[in-house]
Amino acid sequence: MSTVTLTNPALSRMNKQQLVGTVAELQRRVRELERQDTRHRQDQNALRQQALILEQMSDGVIVTDLEGRIIDWNPAAERLFGYPKDEVLGRTPAFLHRPAEAATLTTEIVEDVARGERWSGEITVTCKDSTKRICEVIVVPFYNEQGQRVATIGVNRDIGDRKQVEKALREANESLKKEVAERKRAEQEAARSHTLLTEAVEALSDGFIISDADERLVLCNGKYREIYREVADMLVPGTTLREIGVAAARHCLGIEAPDDIEAAVRQRLILHRSHKGPIEQKLKDDRWILVRESPLANGWTVGVRTDITELKRRETALKASETQFRAMADDSPVIFWINDTDDRPVFLNRAAREFLGLSLEALPVQDFYDRVHPEDRERIRTLDRQSIEQREPRRYEYRMRRNDGAYRWLLEVGVPRLAPDGTFLGTIGSTADITEQKETQEALRQSEARFREIFDESPVSLWEEDWSPLKRTLDDLKQQGIVDLADYFQDNPEQLHQAYDALPVVDISQETLRVYRAKSKAELHAILGSAQAGPSEMAGFAETLEAFAAGSASYEYEAEETACDGTPIITQVRTVLPPRYRDSWSRVLITTNDITEQKRDQRALVQSETRYRELFEESPVAMLEEDWTPVKKFLQDLVAQGVTDIAGYLHNHPDKLGEIYEAPHRFGISQAAVELYHAASAEELRASMSQDAADPDELTGYANMVAAFLDGA
Repeated sequence: MSTVTLTNPALSRMNKQQLVGTVAELQRRVRELERQDTRHRQDQNALRQQALILEQMSDGVIVTDLEGRIIDWNPAAERLFGYPKDEVLGRTPAFLHRPAEAATLTTEIVEDVARGERWSGEITVTCKDSTKRICEVIVVPFYNEQGQRVATIGVNRDIGDRKQVEKALREANESLKKEVAERKRAEQEAARSHTLLTEAVEALSDGFIISDADERLVLCNGKYREIYREVADMLVPGTTLREIGVAAARHCLGIEAPDDIEAAVRQRLILHRSHKGPIEQKLKDDRWILVRESPLANGWTVGVRTDITELKRRETALKASETQFRAMADDSPVIFWINDTDDRPVFLNRAAREFLGLSLEALPVQDFYDRVHPEDRERIRTLDRQSIEQREPRRYEYRMRRNDGAYRWLLEVGVPRLAPDGTFLGTIGSTADITEQKETQEALRQSEARFREIFDESPVSLWEEDWSPLKRTLDDLKQQGIVDLADYFQDNPEQLHQAYDALPVVDISQETLRVYRAKSKAELHAILGSAQAGPSEMAGFAETLEAFAAGSASYEYEAEETACDGTPIITQVRTVLPPRYRDSWSRVLITTNDITEQKRDQRALVQSETRYRELFEESPVAMLEEDWTPVKKFLQDLVAQGVTDIAGYLHNHPDKLGEIYEAPHRFGISQAAVELYHAASAEELRASMSQDAADPDELTGYANMVAAFLDGA
């Protein structure tokens, strides 16, 4: 028990009551200090119990007191940061943080913990050996049994490897997005040759069919209809594959029972949807058809039917086996892999293992170069070696044999995998199957080459232009309320010239060079533009815009132009919007026909006719110009009826004579004839030439004249 001695003079002057009160207060304070000392020992015991737990944790744990100084530091923290416990006790954790972040982080953490909240985040720390680590950190307040905060506990986990994997996944995803975008561009470009390819499809020696994502027929060629001739009348766009399948099962395959037909159709549709194949199909007339189908990126399916009857007959001793491509089933279509420093795989995702047909246990010793196409093998081996030696990213294309034996085009993208201290750990990357893209690019290249050859060698003058900028301009004018383009361009001729000059010329055929007497396309390009275009060309261009804006798909006009050698020419220009491009105007075809000679001949004919009419009208001799075609036909009909004496027949049939007298078409009467018959005008004279106005001698002479003409006079 403590004893208190009062020696202060001031206390000696206290009365007894004051003294008793002071002693009681001192005793209360002593008891409070004893209770605090007990709680402190209890807190220390609790902390020591927590420390025993912390010692066993795999994450680095830092315990700080209320002043933020380290009071405990578990072995995992020593391994993580490299500092022994005795070097950090009493220090604040700020020495681990980057100087620029230390103050902000400390304030943020202290404020959250003071509010009784947990703080979490990612912090880049500096270890004792100066290496950097990225740690996921959780800081929480620690309370005693009385609910008082007595310390702060921070848990630190190294997430450097996870960050590298996340980065690699992001890069792999970006690579995949780029490849998908490239494939879409290739598909859009391939659509540009659709019309030409449709014609080419008809020329194929194999049956060709396209069905949409709803399993309806889009098109098929004549060879396909010939192969399945029994159901040819059903092979029209819009017919479902099920409807065609039911009819073909009965009429082409010879299946009779309804249940068997249904089973056959169901099985065929399953194969169609899975794109398995090729398969061989035997028809009831003993013909064998090889069926091949491939999916398109838009969900459509392309099928090819090849008559292999002769081949099957030559292979009677062999039974052809169907090759089925094993579909790759994975959460992601991307092959993801991690290789060690010797470029051997230490991890392959499910898509990769299924592609190669390998188990996870076989990975460390597996060599994949024997699967690479012989033509690519040494190149890839060299590139891989250089990537490892130089610690450089890799990106290249090659062919690799899939587990089913098929070679596929692959795009491999990889980056070096580094430890936090920069140590090279190997390579991480992804591999995408780009076979369809390569095939599409090759098909597009061949199709474009065929189109350009036909275009360039066409006997018709052809221009190919892109009017999509002009379409956007006209749409903008329409949005502004301008509906009468003729008035607009008349009031704003500079806008018409600007539109004319803004049209990109994609290509020009050789016949076009001949029409414009150009030695090269460059020479012809040099004379294009509104500055060189004549009024008739600009007027025709404006009329074409008005027609297209009104919904027309073609327009034709004539223009006076000047060839490259300065020769004036007259052209007949026809501009056409192909059906697939009527919304965008991105492809416009123009034919130009040189009609200079035709126009010259027409003008010469008009001039000749004018001179003839002048001579006819001013002739001093009375002249009538008549068309006797009806008279000749009437007389020939009489001869066909057996009449031999034409003149006698007409004399005996005055009604028939009067009929042929009025039959000629009198389209020319000279002025001398008008004067001879004392008529006021040619019209009056023409009206008077009738049976009723003619005297008998005139009619008799007319009958003799036509009979003589019929006899060859």
